[in-house]
Amino acid sequence: MEPSSTFRQEIQNQRKNFRQAQESITYAHMLISKEKNIGPGQCARLAQSLRRVEEPLRHFHEMLDTPDLLPPSVQAHRHPLLFILDSACILAQEVIFNLSSLYQNSHGNPDYEIYLYRKDILHQLENLDQKRDAIEHGIECLLFQCPH
Repeated sequence: MEPSSTFRQEIQNQRKNFRQAQESITYAHMLISKEKNIGPGQCARLAQSLRRVEEPLRHFHEMLDTPDLLPPSVQAHRHPLLFILDSACILAQEVIFNLSSLYQNSHGNPDYEIYLYRKDILHQLENLDQKRDAIEHGIECLLFQCPH
C-alpha cells in the first residue's frame, strides 16, 4: 500500500477511535452534573472510561510526532494538530486524576468545596469535549495535504 494511502487509513482509524471515546466524556459530564453522591466505584469507572479517551489521543500524538512515518506533504502541516493533541492529552490526564480523587475529596470537606471541585471537573470535561472540534479540523487539514 502506498505511504499516503496508509497514512489516510491510519488517520481515519484515529478519527473513528476518538469519536467512539467521546461518549465517555459526555457520560462523565452527565453523571457528575446530575448525581449528588458519586461512590468510589463510579469514580474509578469514570476515570477508566476517560483513559479510553486519552489513549487514542496519545497514540495519535506519537504517530504525528514521528515525521519519518508521515507523507512528506503532511510533515510540515502537522504542528498545529500536535499542539492541540498535546493539550488534550494533558487535560485528559488532569480530569482522570481529579475523577480518581473525587470520592476522597467528597468526604470531610464542606459542601461548597465539593461543589467547586465538581464544577472544576465539569469545566475540564467541557474543555476536553471542545477539543474535539479542533482535532477534527486538524485532521481535515492533514487529509487535505495528503495526496489521494
